[in-house]
Amino acid sequence: RKVGQLGGVAAVVDAMRAHPTIAELQELACSALVDLCTDCAENESLKQDLGGIEAAVEAMRKHGGNRGVVDKASLVMGWGGLGDVSRTSTADSRGDCVGDDG
Repeated sequence: RKVGQLGGVAAVVDAMRAHPTIAELQELACSALVDLCTDCAENESLKQDLGGIEAAVEAMRKHGGNRGVVDKASLVMGWGGLGDVSRTSTADSRGDCVGDDG
């Protein structure tokens, strides 16, 4: 949660927007968004409010032939991904964040 509160989600989305042609950055940024938002309602809300889903859609448009980008971007959008359906970006009903103590 703290990473999101300190601007981590915004930094990732900003990087995606600043470097749309770099497939590796898009893939890694999508992975970061998934990690930051899994089981964390607060970061999930930030991702949506800051345009993270739109950035993931744009990554898929620009890099549709790159399986890694498509897989990670689909996770950002909550579609389950092509290769790893065990992770989604949807926060659980508790709203807990990974690493929370309470």
